[in-house]
Amino acid sequence: MGLLLIFFSFYLKWNKVLLRYFGIVLTVAGGSDILWERLKKTQIHN
Repeated sequence: MGLLLIFFSFYLKWNKVLLRYFGIVLTVAGGSDILWERLKKTQIHN
């Protein structure tokens, strides 16, 4: 029972880390995607 609790707490901690990491990755990917779209638009206009 104690082992399961320890494992569960580790799992929750890593879940938070992974969620934060994926959040950062998604934010960066979304931001670069928007920048790329803007670059394509400006190059078409020029």
